Amino acid sequence: MSRSVLIPSAIVCLGLAMAAVAQTRDVAQPATGSPGPVATSADLATTVKTLEERVAKIERQLAARMKQETLGRGLVPFQTVVANLRDETLTRYVRVDLVLAIEDGQKQAVVDALSDIRPNVKDWLLSHLADKTVSDINGSQNQDKLREEIQAGINLQFKSAGHPQYIKAVLFDEINVQ
Repeated sequence: MSRSVLIPSAIVCLGLAMAAVAQTRDVAQPATGSPGPVATSADLATTVKTLEERVAKIERQLAARMKQETLGRGLVPFQTVVANLRDETLTRYVRVDLVLAIEDGQKQAVVDALSDIRPNVKDWLLSHLADKTVSDINGSQNQDKLREEIQAGINLQFKSAGHPQYIKAVLFDEINVQ
């Protein structure tokens, strides 16, 4: 279940719990002279317990979902890369600051492996970016595609050096085209 569904569900359950508490006050202490049903304390306790269990279940689901989403969010900064772009009329370049998203608990292994292959990764990245034009980089869809290409390329460099493919995503800390 997505967070967008869990949060409203949790709010609904909390609202029901608050309504039950308010109803408990109204039912257990009816206004003087007004007829009405009187709930027993056992009925009210059961209702409150049920609502508390539902809220707890939703909170556990939300916590599990958030943990799952943050898995893979160990971050390793790469470095700034500046590359000339392919342009026939002007000298254009791109400046990119990369951050590599990895599984939690693998940071030291990635840093160690990256120290071995950093020159190869940077060389590949410079060549890859040199084949791009300004229109290949501008716009969110093009940048998403570029992130995926860079992730695949860096993982290929890891694989070629005999390391696992650690990189789960590539994030742009900054990207400038001039």
